[in-house]
Amino acid sequence: MTATVITKPNMQRILKELRATKFADVQKVSNGYVVTANCDGKSIKTGDVMLKAMIGNNNYLVRSLPGLLDAVTA
Repeated sequence: MTATVITKPNMQRILKELRATKFADVQKVSNGYVVTANCDGKSIKTGDVMLKAMIGNNNYLVRSLPGLLDAVTA
């Protein structure tokens, strides 16, 4: 997993998009969000954690699978 800081509006947009897909399950936890896979893929299995986001004041501290958020953080 790779770690990065993402602004609150961008992370909320990412979570909204992930909720709209059938391939990921977004769960709210006490300190942020956890996104798990809903189906098997090339290198990921059902139930694998794809992303974890910890809520901050203005940003989220995000750990994600390598390459998952490359387009967003570039």
